[in-house]
Amino acid sequence: MDLKAFKMDGLGNDFVIIDNRKKFTNLTKDQIVKICDRNFIGCDQLIFIDFLNLYYSLWQFPQKH
Repeated sequence: MDLKAFKMDGLGNDFVIIDNRKKFTNLTKDQIVKICDRNFIGCDQLIFIDFLNLYYSLWQFPQKH
């Protein structure tokens, strides 16, 4: 799977942001955990930009805001 993502940081937290407005991304929980793993990409939160504003945190699956 080819995935376009952006890694950003601010105020001591880092994020991986994925634009999912076209619904191309369908990751499993295991894939999300691997992306957040510090031995792979590593992040505090994995954020999916879509119309429902869902994001995934390394510690909590899923959060809705």
